[in-house]
Amino acid sequence: MEFILVLDGEMEYFVNGEIVLIERGYGISVNSKRMHYGFSTNKLDCTFIVVAVHPSLLGINTYVGKVYWEEKFDSDTEDYIMITSQSTWGKEILHSLHLIYEEMNSTPCKPLHLLSLAASLCADVGDHIQRVPGQINDDQSRIAVWK
Repeated sequence: MEFILVLDGEMEYFVNGEIVLIERGYGISVNSKRMHYGFSTNKLDCTFIVVAVHPSLLGINTYVGKVYWEEKFDSDTEDYIMITSQSTWGKEILHSLHLIYEEMNSTPCKPLHLLSLAASLCADVGDHIQRVPGQINDDQSRIAVWK
């Protein structure tokens, strides 16, 4: 899972063939195993926070963790979620991104606090991610693209 929070400026973000605009104060949650990158067509500066959470931190190697991960973050769910401050849950996720950034840069870093924040962040996004009806789950095509 990757999260972007734009602090200043704006960026265009490519996710699996779609380009979205992320403005100052907004963010995006990119689902697992999606092709993605940020850019600026107009070559404008943008300051942003990136938080990447590896599935192994969330217990994917356990039965319960694997089932949850496949339900919420598999290829038949949304590629991304735009995060704005227009909803309570969006505000909470944006705030969590700030907290994770602060914890990552604190001295000393407290890894269990960081893990707790990352798990909470993924749980909050998991509550709002939806399955996409009719989305093709073609693992062979995805593997070819990744290679």
